[in-house]
Amino acid sequence: MFRPQQNRQEAQQQVVEFARNSGNQFDPILAGSAPPGIGMTQDKGKWQWEQPPLISDPDQAVDSVIEQFELAKENIIKLMVAGISIEEIVSTTVFNGFMEGKFNPDIAELIKPALSLYLMKLADDVDAPFKLYAEDQPTNEIDDEELFQVMQQRNPEMFNKMLENANKTIRMGKDRPQQQPQIQQAPQNFLQMGDS
Repeated sequence: MFRPQQNRQEAQQQVVEFARNSGNQFDPILAGSAPPGIGMTQDKGKWQWEQPPLISDPDQAVDSVIEQFELAKENIIKLMVAGISIEEIVSTTVFNGFMEGKFNPDIAELIKPALSLYLMKLADDVDAPFKLYAEDQPTNEIDDEELFQVMQQRNPEMFNKMLENANKTIRMGKDRPQQQPQIQQAPQNFLQMGDS
C-alpha cells in the first residue's frame, strides 16, 4: 500500500509494480501519467495560454514572428533545404507563440498565410528549394473509370444511356470520332477583306 510520507519516485515505482501485477498489459506511459480530470483540480492561470494574450492584433503578431524568423534566417533556410515544409515550420512557430502566451489560437490561424508567404519569399530570394506542404496534396481530378463507377451507382439512367450510345457507335463501325471538315473562314480584318 501507499505510505503517506514517501517520495515521488517510490510512489511511481509502486504504481508500475501494481500495473505489472494487475494482469493487464503494462503501459508505462499510462502508469506514470496524470489521472483524467486532474486539470479541473488545479488553479487557473497557471499556464501562459490561460492569461490574456500579449498581442491581440494580427498585424503585430505577424511582425513579431517575422522578427523571430529574421534572427534565425539561416537555420530556417537550412530546414527548408533539408525538406521540412513551410507548413510545418509555420505551424510549429505559431503553436509555440500560443504556448508562450503571445497570441490566442484565432490569431495564430489568421497569421499562418502571411508567414507562409514570407517563408516562400525568403527561400526564393536565396534560391533554396522548399516544400509548401508536409505531404503532397491530392489532386482534385477524377479519372474516367472513377467517374463511371460513381455514375453507375448514383445516376444509373445516365450511365445506361452513355453505355448504349458507346455500344451503338461501336456497332455502327464508328469507333473513332470522325473529323469535321474544316470550313475556310473569311478574313477577320478590313485590310484582308479588300483583297478578295
